[in-house]
Amino acid sequence: MASNRLVQYVSESFHELKKVTWPTKIQAVNISILVVSFVLVAALFFAGIDYLFNLGYTKLIDLGPIRAGTEAPAASDVEVTPAEIQTDGGSVEVTPLEITPEAPAEEAPAADAQ
Repeated sequence: MASNRLVQYVSESFHELKKVTWPTKIQAVNISILVVSFVLVAALFFAGIDYLFNLGYTKLIDLGPIRAGTEAPAASDVEVTPAEIQTDGGSVEVTPLEITPEAPAEEAPAADAQ
């Protein structure tokens, strides 16, 4: 039954395609040129909008406190002090962990060593 409906659908589709008025070669070329022209105009328009947004974004970033060519302070220039955290059960003193790039990583003890 499903096969019969499929055959009927394909048959009717070909019957409808015979009713279609296809464009001539000249019409197809003209429509293709028109489509390509609109695509190029749209591409140029969006490229221009993108350029303007990029220009505005760059100007906005340049207004910020850090200017191009300046660097963030080095880690050694930043002073880190101990802090005290208040909790419901009291207070806890937290000391900063000093990390130096030259310090070798400690090896974990072997699991089978006794």
